[in-house]
Amino acid sequence: MVEHSSERHVRFTINSYETDFETGITWDKRQVIWGLLCPHLVAYFFSASGVLLERVVKEWAYPAPRMGGSGPYQIYDKEFVRQINEQFTYWKNDLGFDPRPVSVLPFWDEERFVRAQNIPEHLRDPSDCETEEDREEFDAEIEEWNERNQRGEFVFYWAKDYYMSADGEVFST
Repeated sequence: MVEHSSERHVRFTINSYETDFETGITWDKRQVIWGLLCPHLVAYFFSASGVLLERVVKEWAYPAPRMGGSGPYQIYDKEFVRQINEQFTYWKNDLGFDPRPVSVLPFWDEERFVRAQNIPEHLRDPSDCETEEDREEFDAEIEEWNERNQRGEFVFYWAKDYYMSADGEVFST
């Protein structure tokens, strides 16, 4: 299920990052974050005010080869890269994609584990703290993230963690 989180008062600016995901605006003024999430092309569409509207999932027109036939996808295979770029370019052209940063409300897609939130997932629940020392370390990390939030930093998950600055630039993965 795709939903907004309870952190509705915050908007996150997200910029495209290398070949991992792209951000921009479509011809009908929807904001979009999209890219490859094996084994699909996936897009999240948002209103101009940052409200998540929908998730669209497209099958690959040309499947990526797999190691050993059923192992990990070889997404850097030359022919796969050529084919997926062609499919993605067609989709972008069809929607009048204009690359630029987007500004979205926190959201969560539990099925695909795509999320934008204030703090990293490992700092959301202190119940894993087994000792007083663990709890003190946890509290210190929470305090550090509260300071980062004051600067507008946040975490975006797209197949892995992207630590982002207030202007939507990735500073760590």
